[in-house]
Order: sequence, then C-alpha cells, then structure tokens
Amino acid sequence: MVGEIKKTYIAFLFVALGLVLMPVKAFPLTASEITQGMTCTCGCSMVVAACEGSMECGPAAQITREVEQMIGKGQTKKEILRFYVDKYGETILAAPTKEGFNFLAWVLPFLGLAMGIGGIYIFIDRALTSKLVDDEEIEPSEPYSEEDKKYLEQFKSELDTYKI
Repeated sequence: MVGEIKKTYIAFLFVALGLVLMPVKAFPLTASEITQGMTCTCGCSMVVAACEGSMECGPAAQITREVEQMIGKGQTKKEILRFYVDKYGETILAAPTKEGFNFLAWVLPFLGLAMGIGGIYIFIDRALTSKLVDDEEIEPSEPYSEEDKKYLEQFKSELDTYKI
C-alpha cells in the first residue's frame, strides 16, 4: 500500500515537473507575426507585412528590419509593440487595444446590436399585441341590417363548423 502511494506521488511529481518545464510556444517569434498587427506609416493604411509584400515601401521595409533586430536582441512581442506605440502613437496598431477608452470601440458595436435587436423585438411585440382584439370588444358603428345579421349568423355557423 505504501509502495503504491510512493509510485503515485513520484508519477505526479514527474507530470508536474514536465508541465512546468514544458515550453509555452513551439515556434519562435517572427517579424511577420508582429508586423501583421501594425499599420504602415507610409499612409497606405495597410498592415506593414502586406504593404511591404505588395509594393516597394521604404517605411515598411525599415520597420520590418527594426523588428527583426529587436527579435534578435530577445525582445518580446509586447515590448516591440510598446516601442512602436511610444514612437508613433496607437495609430500604428492595426486594431485598438482592449483597455481604457479604446475598450468602447470593442464593446459599443455589440451593445448597439443588442439594443437594436431588443428594440425591434419590443416594437414587433407591441405591434402584434395591439392588433389582437377579442370579438366581444368590437361593436359596429351602426346597427346591423337584417341582411347583415343573416350573413353574420351564416359566417359564425361556418366558423363553428370548421372550428377556426
């Protein structure tokens, strides 16, 4: 019994040690991975990787070279992006950050969509319920003639026959 507990304990330690020492990312950071999230500074409003690949763009090539040098120095993606945000402002980022005031750029479209769907639902619900009125509540504007009464009775009997 004690031997089985020891074996289980040792196996657990090896699994835990393996998880701690397991590399987080299998592939190294590339310049393309970083430049995909940055807008080119030449004014074309494309991401740096696309701008450099589609035309001869000096700023895109320079940014790519700088990013490769920073990766070579061991900087992380977050550090590199922070460097460019400090240098050019948040306009260098292809997508706004999800913090501070920019958080509204991520939340408001979904909030507006939810409110719009809710408004449409309320409008349709009110429109449909206002149209549903019991037959007892409807009174004619003038009394029925004898001919109208005859047709009304025939109509009611046919409705009862077909149970509509």
